[in-house]
Amino acid sequence: MVSQRNIVGVEDESLKSTKELQEAGIKFEKNEERDLFDIRFVNGIMEIPTLHVEDNTEPFLRNMVAYEQYLPDTSRNYFTAYFVFMDNLVNTSEDVEILTHHGIIRNLLGDSEVVATMLNKLGNNVVASYVGYEEVYNNVNKHCRVKWNLWLAILRRKYFNNPWALILFLAAIVLLLLTVLQTIFSIHPVGKSN
Repeated sequence: MVSQRNIVGVEDESLKSTKELQEAGIKFEKNEERDLFDIRFVNGIMEIPTLHVEDNTEPFLRNMVAYEQYLPDTSRNYFTAYFVFMDNLVNTSEDVEILTHHGIIRNLLGDSEVVATMLNKLGNNVVASYVGYEEVYNNVNKHCRVKWNLWLAILRRKYFNNPWALILFLAAIVLLLLTVLQTIFSIHPVGKSN
């Protein structure tokens, strides 16, 4: 398990999994124009560069994290911070499949369960003194605490998951408004004085 020391500027160092964040209304987008460590959260959209997972990914990440563990505490451990972030996002193979669908993980291993296990095991006995994504953690957790965002996400997922549902809803609203107007005009006709 990843242990984190007292980190200044982060209200809550943990994130929900990808599936939970998606259920809270957060959208995921890949961003190929930035380096691997440039993760952003803007207006309910988490932008993450693509992680290519292939045969040599685990040894490479494990070596980079091990190297950073021997650096002084004042160093910025970018690989460790990135790994901790991805470990928070990925708990199950379903999380990997969601991220793969959005192009954030390019899975060349084939099995989503293998990728999830790899990302979860990389954190064993790792100490993270630098989170690196304070603003992202804080903004995502604020977004998830707002009940309105959760309600909208549930509404979209359950009732407006296809374009016809939205069209039917808008048609029902128009019909309801026309009925109300007809009732008002039949009670108080325009042009006649009482």
